[in-house]
Amino acid sequence: MRTSLWSAGAGWHALSLTQAQYFDSQGLRALLQAGQRLATMRHMLLLVVGPEAPMRRVLRAMDAPPALPVFDSVQDAVTAARVREG
Repeated sequence: MRTSLWSAGAGWHALSLTQAQYFDSQGLRALLQAGQRLATMRHMLLLVVGPEAPMRRVLRAMDAPPALPVFDSVQDAVTAARVREG
């Protein structure tokens, strides 16, 4: 799985799954655990998955929790992080 990670601002980290081809319940569990660990440090994980990316359907089917917000692009995630810092 190819992913990219950006720091979207103080306490915000954007992880792009747009190019990911495979994702299962173990992957979701790992993301949830990472999000929980970041939350203990007052940080948040922002997922980036293009609207037409296969992963978008997977995350929808798995009913990804609000603790893992999903954005269409890195720019959208960065903008949301800056607004929330604001």
